[in-house]
Amino acid sequence: MDEITNKTTLAINKIQLCLFFAIIFLLLYSIQFFYLPNSVWLVSIFCFFFIIFKKIDNSSINKITIVSLSLILNIIYITTSLIANNSSDFSLITNNILVVIVHFIFLSLFIISKKKLDSDYAIKIISDIILFQAICIIGYYSLALIKNVFDSLLPYSGNIKADCFMRSRGFSNSPSSGLSVIQAIGLLFNVYLYEFSSLRRQKPYKYFIYVLITLSIVLSGRTGLLIIPFIVIYLTICYFKSLKMMLYLIKLILIFILTITLLLSTVFFIVFNYADSSTINIINLTSEWVLFNFQMNSNTEQSKTTVWEVLYNMIIIPDENLFIFGNIDYYNIINKKSDLGYIRNLWGLGIVGCFIWYSNYLIIAIYSVSNILKPQKKLLIFLVFLYLFLVESKEPYLRSLSINVLVLYIYWFISNKSSRSNHENFISYR
Repeated sequence: MDEITNKTTLAINKIQLCLFFAIIFLLLYSIQFFYLPNSVWLVSIFCFFFIIFKKIDNSSINKITIVSLSLILNIIYITTSLIANNSSDFSLITNNILVVIVHFIFLSLFIISKKKLDSDYAIKIISDIILFQAICIIGYYSLALIKNVFDSLLPYSGNIKADCFMRSRGFSNSPSSGLSVIQAIGLLFNVYLYEFSSLRRQKPYKYFIYVLITLSIVLSGRTGLLIIPFIVIYLTICYFKSLKMMLYLIKLILIFILTITLLLSTVFFIVFNYADSSTINIINLTSEWVLFNFQMNSNTEQSKTTVWEVLYNMIIIPDENLFIFGNIDYYNIINKKSDLGYIRNLWGLGIVGCFIWYSNYLIIAIYSVSNILKPQKKLLIFLVFLYLFLVESKEPYLRSLSINVLVLYIYWFISNKSSRSNHENFISYR
C-alpha cells in the first residue's frame, strides 16, 4: 500500500513540476500561439480559479505588502497624468496592470510551491528553462524543420522582419535584444548552478551548456553579451580566496574559450566545405552582423560612428515644463529620437514619475539581495539587478513583460533564507 502511495505521490509531483515548468516558460517568453490569447491571460485565468479556493498565509501577504505601495502609486500617478494631459495613450497604464497581473500569478504559484521549492532548486528550474530556449534558438537558426514547426505554431511579432536570417527567435514570437538579455541572465544563473549551488555536480558538459547559451545570446540580439564582464567579476570575487581557486578560475575561462573556439571552427569547416551557397551567405551575414556591434558605417564612406556615440546622442533631456511631471504622450513620441529607457520614462513620467516607477524595482532588488544568506547567491542576485539597471540605459527593458516575469520570479522564489535543497516533494528532474 505504501509503495502505491509513493508512486502516486511521485507521479503527482512530476505533473506539478511539468506544469510549473510550462507556466514559467510561457510567461518568461510571453508566448502567444496562433488563434489563442496571450499566455499571460491564459495562466492568470488558471491561477484565479485556483487561488479563490486557497487561504493566503502571512508570508504571502508580507511579500505582496512590500511592493504593493509602489505599484499602487505608479497606477495612480499614470492615471492622473492621463487625465491631466487629456491623453489617449494607454500603453503605460496597460503595462502597469500587466505587472500587477503577473504579481497575482506568482502569488498563486508561490502558495502552491512555497513549501516544496528550495531557492537553489528555483534557480535550477529557471536555468533549465533558459537552456531549453537556447537549444530552440540555435535549432531555429540552423534547421529548417524546426523553423517551419515553430513558424506554424507562433505568429511573428516585433520590429525585426521575419526574413531577417541573421537572428533567431527560437520558441518565442520575436528575436530581440530583450530575448538576449533574458538568455544572458540565464547564463549567469547556470554559472551559479554549476559552480556554487547546493545542487551542483562536477559535470564536464557544463562548458558545452555555457557555450550553447552564449550562442543563443548572439543569435537573438547581442545586447546580452554585456553579461560577460559581470560573469568574470562574479567568478573573480567568488574565487578570490586562494591561489588554487584563482587557478581554477583561469582554467574555467580557458576551457570555455577553447570549447567555443572548437565548436565554431567545426561549424565553419562543415559549412564552408559541404554547405550550399545560400547557407554560406547566411553564415557570412550573421558574422558581419555580430562583428558590427561596436562600429556602424554612416551614409558616407569616410565617416564612421560608434554605437557609444549613437547612444550618447540619444540622451535628450526635456525642458523644465516636462522635466518634473512629464507627459504620457511623449513616452512613445520621443522613441523616434531616443530609445533609452531612462530618457523615455523621463519624458513620459517626469522625474517624479521615474522615481516612483524605478523605486518599485529598487525595493524588489534590495529585498531580494538582503533576504538571501548564501554569499555567492547574494552576489548573483545583486549582479542580476545591477545588469538590468545598466541595460535599462539602452532600452526600457523594465517595461518588458518578460523582464518583469524574471524579476518577480527572483522576488517570489529565489529570494529566501533557505540555504539547503528542500525539493523532496517537488521531484528533481536532474
